[in-house]
Amino acid sequence: MAVKMSPYMMQAQNYLLELLNACLHELRQCKLPCTDVLTQELVLMSSIERLLSTYVGPNYEDCISERSKVLVQDINDIKRMLRSLEHDDGKTFSALLNVLKRNEAIFHNSSGWLFTATAQKLFDIGQKIAGEVPNKWEALNSVLKEAFETFTVHAGRPSIVVLVFVCDDGVAKQLGEVVERWIKVADHDERSDHFLPHGTVVETEITNILGVSTRKTASVVLLPLKQRYSVLRGLFYLSPAVVVMYDVDLWLVRQVEMYYTTAVDRGVAFKIYFLMYDKSAEEQRYLCAMRRERNSFEQLFKEETNLVVQKTVEAVATDEGSAITEQTIVVDMREFRSELPTHLHTKGIKLAPVILTVGDYVLSPQICIERKAVADLIGSLLHGRLYLQCQAMCSFYDRPTLLIELSDCKKTWRHLGDIYAAKLAALTLNFPTLRLLWAASPLSAAELMIDFKWKREEPDVNKAVSYGKTEVADNLKYLQSQASSIIRCLPGVSARDISPILKTSYSLRSLVSMSQMELKNTMLLGSHSGELYEFINTDFSSQNGKCPNKKLKKT
Repeated sequence: MAVKMSPYMMQAQNYLLELLNACLHELRQCKLPCTDVLTQELVLMSSIERLLSTYVGPNYEDCISERSKVLVQDINDIKRMLRSLEHDDGKTFSALLNVLKRNEAIFHNSSGWLFTATAQKLFDIGQKIAGEVPNKWEALNSVLKEAFETFTVHAGRPSIVVLVFVCDDGVAKQLGEVVERWIKVADHDERSDHFLPHGTVVETEITNILGVSTRKTASVVLLPLKQRYSVLRGLFYLSPAVVVMYDVDLWLVRQVEMYYTTAVDRGVAFKIYFLMYDKSAEEQRYLCAMRRERNSFEQLFKEETNLVVQKTVEAVATDEGSAITEQTIVVDMREFRSELPTHLHTKGIKLAPVILTVGDYVLSPQICIERKAVADLIGSLLHGRLYLQCQAMCSFYDRPTLLIELSDCKKTWRHLGDIYAAKLAALTLNFPTLRLLWAASPLSAAELMIDFKWKREEPDVNKAVSYGKTEVADNLKYLQSQASSIIRCLPGVSARDISPILKTSYSLRSLVSMSQMELKNTMLLGSHSGELYEFINTDFSSQNGKCPNKKLKKT
């Protein structure tokens, strides 16, 4: 039932919404991280504190300015006046306006809306509303009259229950007094417009009427919506013939629908009445809630259509088909103190726990991974352990990898990033084959390892254990590491030239036998090839023990 607001109430509502929009506009100017959600619809639907707590943080008061706090308080005051306009009588609304106007603390600590022309118009309208009776009261009287006429006179049910849902205890108490006054008027004046059966009971506490098996008189129960746990309980125990939603809420509508579909006998009459002000903020809140509910279901349906569902398909392998083998990763036993091996195991990876001297994880004969948390990485860089570990990996594996887990140390790494990023850069220059991996968590690190492990040769556990324990003098990779260290010390050779030189020259003898043009084509910086060529081909014996291209200073 659409209830029309009086002209004065409509004007007061327009003034309040204008003040609310002005405060929201100023709050958006404060550069809060949730400016996009500070709209009139959302602020009317939910608490401004809840929005700030969701988008700024639970301790949002420590993150916003004093000006923002004042605006938040003003928005709450305006919403309180709007709520009083919708639910209370004109005298209560006018009294609230006078309290806000005469309260010195509110008057001096406000953002300035009390000094606007709109606020003055609102106070003037408030004085005119003081003598009005809310139109919702008249609508409720009409609904009760229709309900009791239908059920007590025509249907012959003298003991029906009318359940009226209101927003809070204050409105329930006020409406209870109004309905009791109507009952007294109806008992003494039969020509009155208030048609209520003699002896009708009015209750604002559901516990006073629950458990009564036989009711000989009609009952009007006013149930506040804040007691949400009592809504379904009251519906099932009272079995009302009429439900009146004095204050409409979408959650309440869904609860009544559930009760109607599960408990109401289709042969028994059951009526539901909506009381809502037409073209009001109350109607705007309800329509916005319905729109958000519809959008949520539409989004849910879209996600369900695109959802990937795992299907199990039975198939028979052919004679030539190979059996599915488990993927194996060699893990250092000390790594089981971290979460990464657990994530690998849950994802179906077979772990071979051993004591490794080189690396922490061996994925294949070519790939070895050294895992470092941020705290461990910082300590290893400071004490030089990481250099020795990377040197050992580069000596035995083609693709040595350093895995860095950020985990919960993102702030620490961001604070120290510039210092240790330079050390990592120097580490990659010393070991050109070293690769760096970054993982946000142990779970993402496990997913990275599984991706690198895909379709690669299984590691040899015995070889992985033996690396670093046996003599390495005859080991080719160790010799390559030593050769790269020697080449790095040669004049004109940069860190970027080591890899192409090792690929082109199969030994140091072949390197010193190259012509200047061959060195120029091999090195990335061809202009430095002359310096290297001159160093290789200089006859030091003819310099009489003096360094070439240098003159001795006279003493």
